[in-house]
Amino acid sequence: SEQSVPEAAVSDALPQLRIINHLMVIVGRGTHLEVREVVRIVNTGTTPYVDKAGHGSATGISLHLPLPQGHYNISQVQGLKTEHVHIDPLGLSYLAPLPPGEHQIVYTYNLPWHDSLTTILVDRMLGTSILDVLVEDEHLNATSDLPFGGRVSIEPHVFAHFRGTNLVANSRSWLQLTPRQTSASLLHIGAYGLIMGIVLLGVLIPLRDVWHGQAQLDPREIDILPHAQRSDVKGVGRYLLQSIA
Repeated sequence: SEQSVPEAAVSDALPQLRIINHLMVIVGRGTHLEVREVVRIVNTGTTPYVDKAGHGSATGISLHLPLPQGHYNISQVQGLKTEHVHIDPLGLSYLAPLPPGEHQIVYTYNLPWHDSLTTILVDRMLGTSILDVLVEDEHLNATSDLPFGGRVSIEPHVFAHFRGTNLVANSRSWLQLTPRQTSASLLHIGAYGLIMGIVLLGVLIPLRDVWHGQAQLDPREIDILPHAQRSDVKGVGRYLLQSIA
């Protein structure tokens, strides 16, 4: 029955645009995440492609690549004419017909990172043959609904590799990141605790000596001290407390 379907109907059903390979590389930068994406797209038609349905209310868009929520500081996009590239909170759009053949698009952006659990949603507007996600393994723990493909080394970093194949359009994958506790972090905590202990000892020992000295004094002895001497003692006490502070 499949062979009896007219060839024209089959060609109309196949999407004209498809992502051959989509690569995401995520690296921790302390205060933020740096993400680089390399997208290889092919226009299988013989004429420039324009999305006739449009994206949302916009018209004249041939390509829309969603970006994770909260992205900022996106760099110049390579592989497309800059004057036709439009970037908004929803993603990257190309406002010109896309010529036939294969195109490689490269761009880099940042995501907020607060040293806690972060979830990145990877949305797809187009069918994708292969999706590769590389997450820096030294500072980040990563889990995903994509199959885990082991670890790969790209000097000077080691990455956790997730891969999905034959992913349908208008679907999404998720990626969860948490900070990796390293021995260096534990060493910093121990050193900080040691320093705070020394500081507390430096404060408590003088206070103990002052308190011990006051406890040894007989109230009757204090009463017989001249007024000038009592003033001197109070002045020394205030100076000592100010020095401690």
